[in-house]
Amino acid sequence: MLGDVAFWMHDRSDSVLISDQQLSSVMTASLSARLGLSSEAAHTLAREFARSVRERAGLLVAEGESLYSFPHKSIYEYFVARHLVDSLPHLTPAILNRLEDPRWQEPLLLAVLMLDRQYSQGAQPTLVAVRNDGGGDELVRLRFVAAAFNEGVSVTPAFVGEVVERLITGFARARRPSTRKEIAEVLHALSTGAARDVVLNTLADATIDSASLAQLRGLLAKSAAVAG
Repeated sequence: MLGDVAFWMHDRSDSVLISDQQLSSVMTASLSARLGLSSEAAHTLAREFARSVRERAGLLVAEGESLYSFPHKSIYEYFVARHLVDSLPHLTPAILNRLEDPRWQEPLLLAVLMLDRQYSQGAQPTLVAVRNDGGGDELVRLRFVAAAFNEGVSVTPAFVGEVVERLITGFARARRPSTRKEIAEVLHALSTGAARDVVLNTLADATIDSASLAQLRGLLAKSAAVAG
């Protein structure tokens, strides 16, 4: 239920605070939906649960009169991610709808990691769906999938290769120097992790125009030199 609270907070405001009234309302709705309780019964149980969480578990701390927050950002983001994974059928749309908001990057990546470790099919089907979605900015979607690779999500080398190939093709098609630089940075990050061999092999087999390929190699070399 704290996942519902954390998600409600993160989805509605930059603030990490929730009022006593809001907390009661979110918990009441959560209990009613999960347990099929009447509004009155859910409200009573929500008040008791909220009091227990605040006074005994220490998972919410007072931040002024009738205001509360999670004691640490990592705990807060864990519960946001927990809510996302518990709502698995809606996880892919939730990711796609929030990819361009920097505040959501960590909770979304954490949700993918949880999915990878807790479900037999892992996170690859979700990442494939994110990659293949036809809406929004493709680079934003590929950058998120690449970030998941770098976090250690278990995927097949073939899938990594497909993502790298799309990034290389996107580099050749991009006309803005800033976009090309961003793609090169994503590829560099991949080349410093477990996907290194896939990146190098895909780059060696790339069929993009020679000028774009030379520029990409130059940007990757520059990024490597700066990192070194």
